[in-house]
Amino acid sequence: MFTFYVIVGACSAGVFTVVARALDREQVMYGIALILAAFWYVSLDVMAGKGVAVSPVQIGICLFFVILAVIGLWKSFALIGVGWILHVVWDVMMHSADGDPILHWGVPLCIGFDLVLGSYILHRARTIRLSSPVRGRS
Repeated sequence: MFTFYVIVGACSAGVFTVVARALDREQVMYGIALILAAFWYVSLDVMAGKGVAVSPVQIGICLFFVILAVIGLWKSFALIGVGWILHVVWDVMMHSADGDPILHWGVPLCIGFDLVLGSYILHRARTIRLSSPVRGRS
């Protein structure tokens, strides 16, 4: 099943890239999606009733991805791709504990999605020039 979920994640990333390109908003969509992915684990802890007991490390890592995405939106599209690839490391570390209910499907799904999307963004960043979403295309 691991391979199946990796393939589903990779295909989902492919669909996401097609939609983002069709809407001509790649940089913004990938950056916002990285921010949402960063908040995913914090929101899971809050929904599990941890509330203020959410790990400071988890909050720090979340903020790291948010900052990376924001800088990527305004300065370097490639940073968003790096963020997605680094998110794989966080996915594996976050869910490496035994008994984690997300381990059997979430990690492989994220591995497929994050690696394909991150690699695609890095490729796009080298082949095209996207400008700041605030200033528009150049």
